[in-house]
Amino acid sequence: MQGRDPASPQRDPAAVQAEIEQVQQRLAASIDALADRANPKNAARRGLDRGASGRWPLGRGGARAAGRRPGAPRQQPTGPAR
Repeated sequence: MQGRDPASPQRDPAAVQAEIEQVQQRLAASIDALADRANPKNAARRGLDRGASGRWPLGRGGARAAGRRPGAPRQQPTGPAR
């Protein structure tokens, strides 16, 4: 961290405090937005919204609902036949 230049004018303590509070508010808003984005329920909702809007060619579900990546080949069942 750099030291303050002694030749620079003194800053008003109230102005410094106001600036600190503004930065704290911006940081709090950023943290809230990140927490909202990282929330698994919200991420799932965004995924469904994208599918319903047609931005995904498979719509709601499709390959993703089947546990596959879109475009991945279907796997044949394995194990003993019944």
